[in-house]
Amino acid sequence: MGRCIISLQTGGGGLDPEELTALPQNVEKGKIAGVSGYDAPMEGVLRNLTKEAFTSHTSNEETASIPVVEGTKAYVSENDDQILRAQILFSGERGVLEPNTLIGIPQETMALAGGLTEEKLLQGQTAFGMDGTATRDATAKAGELLTGKTAYVGGVKVTGQMPDHGAVTTALNCGKSYTIPAGYHNGLGKVTANTLASQTKGNAAAADILKTKTAYVNGTLLTGTMEVQSVLSFSAAPASATQITCTWKNPAKGPFSGVIIIGKTGSYPTSITDGTRYYKGSGNNTSANGSSTQIISKLSPNTKYYFKIFSYCTKNNSEWSAASARNAEATAPVAKGTKTFTSSGTFTVPDGVTRIDVFCVGGGQGGGAGGKYSSSLSHYAGSGGCGGFTTTKKSISVTPGAKYAVTVGAGGTQRGAGGTSSFGSLCSAAGGGTAASYGLPNGGAGGGAGYEGTMSANGGAGGSDGRNGLPPERYGEYLGDRDNVYGIGYGQGTTTKAYGESNGTLYSGGGGGGVTFVTAGTSFHTGYGGAGGGGNGGQLSSSSENYPASAGSANTGGGGGGSGSWRITNTSVNGGNGGSGIVLVRWGY
Repeated sequence: MGRCIISLQTGGGGLDPEELTALPQNVEKGKIAGVSGYDAPMEGVLRNLTKEAFTSHTSNEETASIPVVEGTKAYVSENDDQILRAQILFSGERGVLEPNTLIGIPQETMALAGGLTEEKLLQGQTAFGMDGTATRDATAKAGELLTGKTAYVGGVKVTGQMPDHGAVTTALNCGKSYTIPAGYHNGLGKVTANTLASQTKGNAAAADILKTKTAYVNGTLLTGTMEVQSVLSFSAAPASATQITCTWKNPAKGPFSGVIIIGKTGSYPTSITDGTRYYKGSGNNTSANGSSTQIISKLSPNTKYYFKIFSYCTKNNSEWSAASARNAEATAPVAKGTKTFTSSGTFTVPDGVTRIDVFCVGGGQGGGAGGKYSSSLSHYAGSGGCGGFTTTKKSISVTPGAKYAVTVGAGGTQRGAGGTSSFGSLCSAAGGGTAASYGLPNGGAGGGAGYEGTMSANGGAGGSDGRNGLPPERYGEYLGDRDNVYGIGYGQGTTTKAYGESNGTLYSGGGGGGVTFVTAGTSFHTGYGGAGGGGNGGQLSSSSENYPASAGSANTGGGGGGSGSWRITNTSVNGGNGGSGIVLVRWGY
């Protein structure tokens, strides 16, 4: 039986297979269509993904079931229109998606695409299938979390800043400390103590450590034997009435800050507290074996002192003294000195002086005038002035530092009395010529007499050392106590030497009487002043008609000399002035 092939053509409307562009994979599976490369219609192979979906979606919004095609990935990205969109990637086989078809991916995948995690959800809340774990009561801070670690605190992510020190290891000496750094330690570190020997390395020996004290040296406990040594020598010697010089030699070894000198009278001190502490210090030389001196002051004159010297070292603001000490003794000498007042002033009792001697000399009397009476040939020569009185007071009790007013009497003029010299109220001496009664002492020594008459005569010599003045003389004969003997002076009758002592300086000489020269060609002389400052009487002179006298010596209390007389002139010539007085003070004699 043969085949019959019928070709149907319709008025030029057939399709040329070569003009077809669809392929079987472009035609839905189960559908028949002409495709490129085939003469006859072919069944498509393109899958209908909607119909093949094996899951469906049901919600309260849609009552009908909606097929769901599974997506593979989800993203959140910014599109070129600047709108953030959640985007779902489908990477399955090619197929047909019908309208009202969903593309679905797991909630967790979608949440992660948007950056949502369980840690970002509060505990007790659920979203996108995640249960929240974040809490609001967390209190951790960045410094309390390890560096590089994160945590959510009150829903806020915190990045740790706590240093991670790992295992910290160190070694400490005894008495030292280690400051643990802030941060985390893994528990593997340790602190190790160095050995005692390494901590006590040294070269000290027992003799270098104070006695009774202990110390570790190279790990061994040592008990010290070092102690303060006594000075090597000690002596004392008088320096003044109130001072004694102490000399010592420092120890050759051991601790040394200085010395303490204890003193007392009657016996040596028995300890560092027995007596008066006169000195504490290092002297003027602190070197080992060095010698030092120190003056101990404010001592009592003529007193023996016993001293003990202790070496000491200062530790902990206290004195550590040597176990042994050395002794020395010395006697403060009697205070000795003198003071001479030639003018008025003030005397201050020196330190250490409790008794003084005072010698006062009053001012000397002025000498008498000489001349010629105008109504007759009778002449008169002036008598010499008396020396000032002297007074001695010994062993007067005084107090150091006390002050006394001193007055020095002035010399008298023209038979005038001298001034009184005095030492406070303790001693005084009147001036010469103050006793006017005939035959009584007129001064320390009497002045020599002058002569009144019509014949020539030598002036009488002044007395000395408390004696009377002498009468005038003529041709070697004393004229005696005649009516025409003018003004003989009487001395005090006791020595006028300083302090009344035989080896003292002589004061208060009487002035000499003036010469009377009446008969031409005769040779006569003036009366000489007494030893102790008395002034001479008026002298003869070939070129002068008047014979003035000399004054008593200053500060001797000597009397002034009487003026002489010349047979021609009627002029009266004044006698010499008396010498000023003096006050002497001494102590320690």
